This record gives sequence, C-alpha cells and structure tokens, in this order.
Amino acid sequence: MTAPAPLNSRQQHQRDTRLWIVLPMLLIGLLIAVGTGIVLALPGRAQISIIADWMVSILILCPSVICLFAMCVLLFAAVAGMNRLHSIAARPLYSAHDWSDRMAERTAEYGGKISRRALELGARFAFLNEWFRLLNPSQNQTPTDSTAKKDDPK
Repeated sequence: MTAPAPLNSRQQHQRDTRLWIVLPMLLIGLLIAVGTGIVLALPGRAQISIIADWMVSILILCPSVICLFAMCVLLFAAVAGMNRLHSIAARPLYSAHDWSDRMAERTAEYGGKISRRALELGARFAFLNEWFRLLNPSQNQTPTDSTAKKDDPK
C-alpha cells in the first residue's frame, strides 16, 4: 500500500476552502430551509409566532452576530494586550514599591537618630539656657498686678 501523493498548494487551498467555508455555509442554508419549511407547515396562530421568531433570528440576530464578531475579536485582542502590558509593567512597579518602602524605613530610622541626637544636644547645652536668662533680664520679669490693671480695658 502506498501513501497518497501530496497535494500542491493550490489544490490544498481549494480543498480547505470547500471543507471549511463552503460546506458549513451549505449546512447552515439547509438548516434554515428545513426550519422554514417546518414552520410553514404548521397551521394557524402558532405559525405566525414561530415564523416571526424564526425570521427575527435569521434576519436580525445572525447578521448582528456576524457583524459584531470582528468587534469581539478586537476586544479579546485588547484584553490580551492589556494583560501583556500589565505583566511587563508589574516587575518595575513592584521594584519601585519595594524601593520606596526601603526609603521610607531609612527616612524614619534617620529621623529617629536625628531626633535622639537633637535631644542629647539639648540636654548637654541646657546649662546655656540659664546663662541666657541671666543675660536677658526682660524675660525674667513677670507683670505686676499694677501693670496688669493699667493695661486691662475693663
């Protein structure tokens, strides 16, 4: 038994076109024709309702699905693109977040060190505060009762 001869590209294209485009269209057309024939064979009021529903499906819904298919594909592509951009941008953003956390921790650490150092220096130079009070006597005076009564608007 020998293998069949390989088809050239033109024959392969024609075969695929018949198999994947023409055959499905013929089957859908046959389905529509059979459905329309069944609906027309029914008597009375049920026939009108079924024909109306069938025609809405065939004449409105099917074309709208076909026309909106391209938009759906574009939206799926947009979602895939956004997912890709998110995965590309995630690593630098996470590293920037980690860096800012480290900087905040260092800033708090250095701020605490500076505060402790300022308190130590303030405690060491507290004796100068007493000297400054001696050199500036106007701060040491408290208002007397007679002075307070002169300035009081009552």
